[in-house]
Amino acid sequence: MNRLSIIVQDTETYKKVESKKNKIENQANRLIKNVCKGLPRGQMQKLLSTGSRPAQFQAFVKDHKNKTDEFFPLRPIASVKNTPVEKVDWLLSEVLTQLVEFVPANIKNSSEVRSGLEKLDPNVLSGEKTFFSLDVINALYPSIKIDFGISRQSLNLLNYTGTILTTGA
Repeated sequence: MNRLSIIVQDTETYKKVESKKNKIENQANRLIKNVCKGLPRGQMQKLLSTGSRPAQFQAFVKDHKNKTDEFFPLRPIASVKNTPVEKVDWLLSEVLTQLVEFVPANIKNSSEVRSGLEKLDPNVLSGEKTFFSLDVINALYPSIKIDFGISRQSLNLLNYTGTILTTGA
């Protein structure tokens, strides 16, 4: 059995769906219409799908990690390109990216870390002090319950209404 097959057998994380793309697309469009009732019709139409396909499942090899059982670990990826939820995914990404600015401790990328370190006074890390970083995505995110994350970001969205562009325009 290949390693990807073993990963998708985790029924708590993955659910097998029939590959009737029209059925999945219709269900997704009904859900979008239901959730977006308050949006102007033109905005809702932009989120609906036609001619989509099921998500493509693949895995990237984490060759920077240690091998286990003679194999490098895999990072499962589900590509949403041309799927019924691609447009919703794009809109959520646009909104959540703006909300990150209001999180007191966030780093956009490694360039921002490097820039911050270069600005530090050399004496800050002198003596018995050590600088280290943590792999936050793997170490922290699994401990955050999905319902909590959604409710927290919904609250943030309400708190920053007027500051956040929610139309994706």
